[in-house]
Amino acid sequence: LAGEGSVGQLLRLWGITLVTNLVGGWLVMWLVVLGFPDLHTTLVETARHFVEVPLSAKGAALALLGGLVITLMTRMHAGSESDFGKITASVVCGFLLAGLSLFHSVLDSIIIFGAQHTGAEGVGWGAWWNWFWWTTVLNVVGGVVGVTAPRVVRASEVHTDPAEA
Repeated sequence: LAGEGSVGQLLRLWGITLVTNLVGGWLVMWLVVLGFPDLHTTLVETARHFVEVPLSAKGAALALLGGLVITLMTRMHAGSESDFGKITASVVCGFLLAGLSLFHSVLDSIIIFGAQHTGAEGVGWGAWWNWFWWTTVLNVVGGVVGVTAPRVVRASEVHTDPAEA
């Protein structure tokens, strides 16, 4: 919207970021599972929390809120020149995501990948995909509608204010 890139470039950025985060998360969780066998039970229980929730009003709300929170954090990072402000935004949003068990397609996929590495039943690629596709879509909607659109509307009101002319 600022004219600094095309929709295609934005989709390419989002796609590359998504894939590289998932691949990196898969690899890191492989190491975590190898290095911390005592975490296996916790990983599997946590992963099942995500993959066993169907696309429902509750699941949709958790995914919309997850997208809103992560986009708000990104917006707060972009709007702050203070490292302390950025760290604070990250910690607060991290607590909201984890503490409220909000759904975030990438962050929670990493937990699911850890459970997959343990060899547990019920958290395989099919279970992950059935949860991942709708969570990703609703994360984007939550971020765009809940954070980006209001910011764009507010920015356009500021730049078109006749009093500023």
